[in-house]
Amino acid sequence: MSVSADGNYSIEFVECLASCGTAPVCMIGEELHENVQPDLAVEILKQTSNIKH
Repeated sequence: MSVSADGNYSIEFVECLASCGTAPVCMIGEELHENVQPDLAVEILKQTSNIKH
């Protein structure tokens, strides 16, 4: 697992999220994001950076 320098994000690579038909996918918290292209990934990070955990 990799963690960002500020500790706000961590990345863990997993073999399967059971969504091969809609890859690439990522999971943030309990929410699955499908068909994630680079521009969408940036938008997802912008949206989630405002969420307090």
